Order: sequence, then C-alpha cells, then structure tokens
Amino acid sequence: MIQIGDEVYLLAAEAARHLQVSRPKFYRSYRQLLERAPVGEMARFYYKMSDLNRLLVVKPALSVRKAS
Repeated sequence: MIQIGDEVYLLAAEAARHLQVSRPKFYRSYRQLLERAPVGEMARFYYKMSDLNRLLVVKPALSVRKAS
C-alpha cells in the first residue's frame, strides 16, 4: 500500500483482500474493471482504493441479481 496525495493505492494481492476475493478471482473478474497505475522504479501496478471501494458497492448488487 502506498499513498500519493489523498489517494491510497494497493497491489493486486492487497486489492483482492480488500474486495474479499482470492487473487485468481481478482485477476479473472475485477482487474479489467480497474485502471492500473505503475508506480516506482519497478513499475509495479497499483490499484486505487477509491475504485476498489466503488466495486464493493456494485458487488453485492450483482450477487443479489444472480440469486433471483
């Protein structure tokens, strides 16, 4: 996790934990919905916490729709 200005960025494993899904499920189902931000010399990809929080709101709605 890193913070740049007011925004917090998470690595893929951290993002998966935040969304309460496995890392493979994160890559399969969520990664394409998020903008990746390369940060640092190694250009590791980080994901914005605000984008992840937006998905947390959408995810329960999708689960209810599938159950109906």
